[in-house]
Amino acid sequence: MHCRRVDVSYASHHPQVDGLAGVITADLQPVVPVSTGIPFFSTVSGVQVDTSTLNGEYWLENLRSQVRFFPTVTHALDQGFTHVLEVSPHPVLGGPLEEAAQGVPVHASLQRDTGQVRFRTALAELYVRHGQVDWSVLFAGARRVPLPTYAFQHQRYWLDVPKNLGSADAAEAAFWSAVREQDLAELANTLGVNEDQRDSLDALLPALSGWQNRREERANQDALRYRIGWTPLRPTTRRPGPAPRLGGHWLVLTLTGTEVPEAVITQLGAEPVRVDPATITRTEFAELLSVHRESPITGVLSLLGCAEQPHAEQPTLSSGLVATVHLAQAMGDAELNVPLWCATQGAVSTTRDAAAINPVQAQIWGLGRVIGIEAPQRWGGLVDLPAEVTAAAAELLAAALGGSETTEPEVAIRAEGLFGRRLLRSPVGGAAGEPYRPSGTVLVTGGTGALGAHVARWLAGNGAEHLVLTSRRGPEASDALELAEELRALGAEVTLAACDTADRDALRALLGTLSEPLTAVFHAAGVLDDGALDALTPERFATVLRPKVDAARNLHELTKDTELAAFVLFSSFSSVIGNAGQGNYAAANAYLDALAEARRAAGLPATAIAWGAWGGTGLAADETIAERLGKEGVAPMSAPTGTAALGLALEHRDVALGIADVHWPRLVQRHGSRALLEQLPEAAAPAAAEPAVAAGTADAGTALRQRLAEARPAEREPLLLELVRAQAAAVLGYAGPQAVDPERGFTELGFDSLTAVETRNRLSARTGLTLPTALTFDYPSPAKLAGYLAGLLVPEDTTTADSVLGELDKLAQTFAGSAPDAITRTKLKVAMQSFIAKWAESENSADSVEDSLDFGTDEELFALIDKGL
Repeated sequence: MHCRRVDVSYASHHPQVDGLAGVITADLQPVVPVSTGIPFFSTVSGVQVDTSTLNGEYWLENLRSQVRFFPTVTHALDQGFTHVLEVSPHPVLGGPLEEAAQGVPVHASLQRDTGQVRFRTALAELYVRHGQVDWSVLFAGARRVPLPTYAFQHQRYWLDVPKNLGSADAAEAAFWSAVREQDLAELANTLGVNEDQRDSLDALLPALSGWQNRREERANQDALRYRIGWTPLRPTTRRPGPAPRLGGHWLVLTLTGTEVPEAVITQLGAEPVRVDPATITRTEFAELLSVHRESPITGVLSLLGCAEQPHAEQPTLSSGLVATVHLAQAMGDAELNVPLWCATQGAVSTTRDAAAINPVQAQIWGLGRVIGIEAPQRWGGLVDLPAEVTAAAAELLAAALGGSETTEPEVAIRAEGLFGRRLLRSPVGGAAGEPYRPSGTVLVTGGTGALGAHVARWLAGNGAEHLVLTSRRGPEASDALELAEELRALGAEVTLAACDTADRDALRALLGTLSEPLTAVFHAAGVLDDGALDALTPERFATVLRPKVDAARNLHELTKDTELAAFVLFSSFSSVIGNAGQGNYAAANAYLDALAEARRAAGLPATAIAWGAWGGTGLAADETIAERLGKEGVAPMSAPTGTAALGLALEHRDVALGIADVHWPRLVQRHGSRALLEQLPEAAAPAAAEPAVAAGTADAGTALRQRLAEARPAEREPLLLELVRAQAAAVLGYAGPQAVDPERGFTELGFDSLTAVETRNRLSARTGLTLPTALTFDYPSPAKLAGYLAGLLVPEDTTTADSVLGELDKLAQTFAGSAPDAITRTKLKVAMQSFIAKWAESENSADSVEDSLDFGTDEELFALIDKGL
């Protein structure tokens, strides 16, 4: 952080300014403010003011008052502004503006020593992010011309169209091709139908073509559908002899006033440490871990996630969730790279009986999947305990934590045994369901957003009579009035309501104004505040969880006595598999998934859909987010595809369903969730080609170290540079390492905190080293990072006698097959004699210096030093 002392004799924004009141008022007396057409939001009052009131008294008050920066920015954005342009001598407010703006683009217009270049760059950034810029002011008289239609860089990105393999039977392929095209003549020829029979075939053809189209559409939909299943890993049955004890020194973090089951202590040989999850901070956790490191810690088992009471400062969050976040961060602060296991009780359901499932604790599972991706060097996994932890259950817990029989990262312990979590396909095939037909009054939260608007159109087009669309701004939201007119044209009555559904009283009041009871609820509201785990705070978690979790809980509790036909929660695929940088978002959506299961177990309608990406809409409409999803292997779906999948899920009464268009080889390459994906053949295939290696393990860098040892000294750092460039290219989605400039900074290349974490993880996995989180910031270019790795991996000095003798052996082998001619032999002899003579000369010189140091007088030694030895 840059700072400097300001040379003044009084404190601004402080009562000390009163001593200068007379001088300030007199100096500003000639200034006469006027009104302006540009809205002005004052950081003195935090609201919009008329600029004609900005007289001397105002600026005096400005100098002595608190700067209400954050509330002023948020209040301005609530008025509908979509961009922030900072105008100041230097972009010192860029960071605070981005934090306050929460996703709204911020553009710095000035920067020291850059002049108009930075200002015009800001305008260009604003323009390409859909801002309105009047270019005629900057380029008076300029004429607009279209961009050239050729590619500036001749690099081909178009996908090759795969060959249509069709049916193995050419005749069958020709038949279905004719049906698809409704080509009567071709179909008649294929079937050998005569002229008299063509009329019958003509009547049948449309029905046959429609059937085939529906069959293909169903196959396409089935390819998008996934669900979670649990596979048995080990039965509860005890084996002969004493139960195995987990070795090492384990810490069990539990809640103040809560006893750890004696069976757990016995099996783990653990040391219980009790903390108050409502008050303990990240710093205190780091100090606690440092104290207990006097004995080497083998692993940490956290029972903190079982605390469900609201956090004292952030009641949207549970104390257990906040404590778990702080613990994971503190382990990084303390550089404690041992497995962290997070335990819950009833967070997941291994059967269809989900009566005991707890959505609050389920948030730990969403968070944990992200910790495993961002910090694999200090992650063990997730384990869901039974209500009563018996000796048999404790034995299964020890087996899971110790990896003696399984390396599963997500397990549940039940009376029947140990179960591992799996992602499975969930096709419906030709099974017929009961189509959902919306009717009456339907509530859509986030209804004026892009995703909510698509759902509203689908509902209106399928018979919904009254749509209640809620959002923070209601009818003031962008394009809300146009959407309402569009829906009315489809035959639906529309109510646009400005309602914060996370506010229980506000939601109750809204429901009380409806003339007819609800028939369905679609909860599509949500916000993002992505960031690496190390940078997430309770406040940033609350920003994301409030519109998701609090709103879902309110909707559930206020409508559970209403006879609903559908209760749909829009979740995210990030809660299913995890996604770097979305620890808060994954936790929020894991709550929705569990809430749907709990409602269905209670006999209430519920469907939670963990969506992938909708093309150009919803939270993936942001280009940066969409690009990141594409790199992760999640392709965007069209709106018609999404609404068709929604209808199919309701038709088959799905409870918790994943709907995503996934490129599995790419996703597996970036996530490596082998156990979760082992029952998906298309996801398991890359595992055989490139086995996943845990970062920081002893064997991970063996091949690399051997390769470095065999290479010449001058070749070693370039090898590591190529490794760094290859991983950076993979993270950025470049064609190959050659596209990464070794001297260019990672920030200039487009790195952010998330790509930095992923690059660190990839390099840890390939070197076997435990690397710091801030790796690409501490060593800010590929070349500098390669140099750092060389210091860790390359031997101190390889010009030893052994290496020289090795080189001489290679030289001898070179001439072993054929002796050089006389001229070459003479040249080699002269070169070697010259080398030996210089070596002897240097030895004699060193000896003479040593003799001088041993036997010289004080005056001679000082004279020698003055000459510089």
